[in-house]
Amino acid sequence: MDKLRLVRDTSKVIIRERIFTLPGRIMNNLDLNPNDVAFFAYLSVVGVLILVFRSHLPLWPYYLMAQTALIVTAFLVIRTSQMVSWLPLTILRQWYPVLSFTFLYMQAGILNQMVFSGYWDDFFARADLWIFGVEPGIWMFDNFSNSWLNELLHACYFSYYIIPVTLGLILYWQRDTGFYRAMFGFSVTFYICYFMYILIPVAGPIHLREGRFVDNTFFVHIMDQIYASVEKPGAAFPSSHVAIAVITLMYAWRLRRNFFWIVLPIILGLILSTVYGFYHYTIDVFAGIVVAVVSYYICNWIYDRYAVKYFTEEIP
Repeated sequence: MDKLRLVRDTSKVIIRERIFTLPGRIMNNLDLNPNDVAFFAYLSVVGVLILVFRSHLPLWPYYLMAQTALIVTAFLVIRTSQMVSWLPLTILRQWYPVLSFTFLYMQAGILNQMVFSGYWDDFFARADLWIFGVEPGIWMFDNFSNSWLNELLHACYFSYYIIPVTLGLILYWQRDTGFYRAMFGFSVTFYICYFMYILIPVAGPIHLREGRFVDNTFFVHIMDQIYASVEKPGAAFPSSHVAIAVITLMYAWRLRRNFFWIVLPIILGLILSTVYGFYHYTIDVFAGIVVAVVSYYICNWIYDRYAVKYFTEEIP
């Protein structure tokens, strides 16, 4: 009886170990890095959601084909870079997730009616009003708006497209393997935000910009053009601008302290601009901060616990 129990317990341990080490063994066999695993996992999960809720998506076969095409393309880039020594291909292999972020963001805006129909903005607007007693964006605009402040805060908001990539470029150029750690955190944070956009459709108070910021200065105009061409309704909660900005600060503090101090005032302006510019409800900002902090610590734990054991931290 004791021998039977011992065999049973040993089998459980072996099965549990195989399950928990499966991602690592896949990484090792296919020469994947943590960013690859996060990329494939996100696309697979969204693909399953598309299948489950396909009755809500008249064009679901095309969305599923897009998921499949992204997975196949990424896999081909990874495998080809292992067989062909060519610098542009090597760079593409390390950076391809970044190139997909805009597409995946727009996709989340398209799919945000897949699970729930309609938008939840009434609840979020009432929450802001209940917490602050006023609509924070309107209060700030009415009390502080001028052309200089408008331009400054829109420039800070625009920095979202530059600062995270700049940190990544610095680490990559200097052959710092912290590049993989930071990119993993950035990627997972983006995927969490995109996934929440699909599940929690909130358009944001962007309509309140109408009749405001009419000075149309340089960065005000740029942001208006970006939102007209790229931004999608239903992608407001949590604020990915805030989430990515905050986690960039956290990685900068860990990996490049000088860079942290340079971008700190810009990112503080970015956080303020999300509400001042009527891009987000205040509750979106708080949620973005929470996502960033939680993602930072979880991603570092996963990276230290599993990732470094199964791939070589080396920048070609």
